[in-house]
Amino acid sequence: MMFSYYVKLALISLKRTPLLSFLMVMLIAMGIGATMTTYTVNYMMSQDPIPSKSDNLYSVQIDSRGDGVDYSYLDTIPPEMTYQDAMSILKSDIPKYQAVISAIRTTVKNPAKHDTAVTREVRTTSADFFSYA
Repeated sequence: MMFSYYVKLALISLKRTPLLSFLMVMLIAMGIGATMTTYTVNYMMSQDPIPSKSDNLYSVQIDSRGDGVDYSYLDTIPPEMTYQDAMSILKSDIPKYQAVISAIRTTVKNPAKHDTAVTREVRTTSADFFSYA
């Protein structure tokens, strides 16, 4: 009984203000679409990024800060290791395959052009990075 009353009111409103009704329906549809897109992206981003290699990938963390040094602002192990630690691991025979990846800030200039040099953050790696199958 009440549902038919609300349908009748909706039809009267649709006839009286068709543009406003169309805009309201479109905004509701866009809201549902944006919500579903956000939900889908969140679901996909929480999945395993490399399913075939996930059991073979490791991120090494070393706490090389030493005793007696006050690092009270760091609650956990630093996310990056020092250059000396990375080189020591590369020289060891522990890993079968090994690659060091780092971020550095460097100045780059195109020799063919006479533009000014720009400073950029770039990623560097060791040669073994490209030998993986």
